[in-house]
Amino acid sequence: GGSRGNPGPGGCGAAVVRIGNVRGGHEICWAVGMSYAAASTTNNVVENMGLLTGLKACLRFGWTPLHVVGDSNLIIHQQKTRTPPRAKHLRPLYWQSRRVADKLAVISWQHHPRAHNSKADALANMAMDSRRSFQRNLNRVCGSDSIWDDVYNYASGDVSHWMEQNSDENSSGLAAF
Repeated sequence: GGSRGNPGPGGCGAAVVRIGNVRGGHEICWAVGMSYAAASTTNNVVENMGLLTGLKACLRFGWTPLHVVGDSNLIIHQQKTRTPPRAKHLRPLYWQSRRVADKLAVISWQHHPRAHNSKADALANMAMDSRRSFQRNLNRVCGSDSIWDDVYNYASGDVSHWMEQNSDENSSGLAAF
């Protein structure tokens, strides 16, 4: 997630990817881009919203076990160590995410540098540029259209890099980026 101006209008992106035992090594199951128009939107708010939105999708569709991968080292560390943020306005988002994560079988919480999390970054930028929120359950929709080409193109590099970094772990199941 990010905001233009920090604070300023912002957006977040999240994707759920099935890894292992699929042709090509992975498939995108679900993707979202959320637009936030408020001039008071901060990076930390939208990054927490991206996590919460992705976790809620996994819960809704029963996608578990789950690796959670994100480019905000702060948020990944807070969730991994169960340490709420100091900023009071972020605590409700933290606790909402924590409650949903506790209902899911989260295998790991991993920081993934932004350079290798371009799929979520592209989704956030699409939402900010269009000033519209969108989501797509890709398990139910066949084919793609031009708006999703960037997501598909970025996914291969992001997921391949993550799988290379985690080749000695149990990396089958689902990963939320």
